[in-house]
Amino acid sequence: MNFLQTDFLISALLIASAFIVFGLLILRLNNTSLPPVYPTPMPIAIGGWLIVIAVLVCLSLISSFFALFELSIWMDGFWTVYFQNPESYLTLSLQVLFALNVVFILTFGFYSIILFFKRRDITPKVMTYYIVISTAVNCFIKLSTILAALSAIPFDGLPARLFMIQLLGIVIVILLTMLTINYLRNATRSKETFVLPHPSLVDHEYPEFELNKES
Repeated sequence: MNFLQTDFLISALLIASAFIVFGLLILRLNNTSLPPVYPTPMPIAIGGWLIVIAVLVCLSLISSFFALFELSIWMDGFWTVYFQNPESYLTLSLQVLFALNVVFILTFGFYSIILFFKRRDITPKVMTYYIVISTAVNCFIKLSTILAALSAIPFDGLPARLFMIQLLGIVIVILLTMLTINYLRNATRSKETFVLPHPSLVDHEYPEFELNKES
């Protein structure tokens, strides 16, 4: 077996392991629920800013799907360089972290969308974890990459201005993330949409299991 085949197998094993681990976490989460409330309200229709959030998550899934096949870890000799050049550890480690984040977005993003349209009560909690983790990792990778690039060139003139622009972009992403999470966790529409507990935790014979609510 040559080095190229070994590199591909290591990358494939990393990605497959990440899918398995995240999948097992999802299976564990899927059977959890907030304590059932009686009478359980019927969820109102999905609407408002929730639609925008769902569209953004779907776009992120599509982008990550294509990114999965263009990861740097699939490049010939990636792991050979990683193990033989200690000075490249930081850059290559960021590429590995990016690959794991792509898998995380694909798995938990897809699971979040399923919960979203089922209007499960744990949707805001799961989507909060998903958005925070994926955004934090992306911002960390972007900031680390920028700092690594700046360390190799003088920090003045154009590089300094580009750094400030990139930093401003990261701050804007963080602010938008905070607004999104606040809406998911605190908005009235969100609270009245995601109300359905896991079916296994509901007593369907309870006389006041459901209370109709107008959309």
